Amino acid sequence: MPIAINKKIAYITQKIEICKIGVCNLNSSLGIMKKEELVYLHMLLAQLKKHCEENCVNYDFKKYNDLGISPVQVYRKKEEHKQAIFVLAFELVSCQWRIGKPKRL
Repeated sequence: MPIAINKKIAYITQKIEICKIGVCNLNSSLGIMKKEELVYLHMLLAQLKKHCEENCVNYDFKKYNDLGISPVQVYRKKEEHKQAIFVLAFELVSCQWRIGKPKRL
């Protein structure tokens, strides 16, 4: 796996750890982000989701998939991307708890 992807996964894993500490902190942080930053974070989380689906995790991410919001849909409202990020982050944390604590990269 390329080093850049490993760094992104480590960064996202760190953000998920922060999310576990306090979901309210994530929610307040998302409130002050610009739309472009939200879309970028959404894209990073979607990449982590894809990596999990392809490599090791048998988890369906149903709530996120039911939203029908993709990070490439930049025309969607900021609030929709915030909701997708929140749901996806929650599902990634839930998935992480199911499979156990991930190894450090």
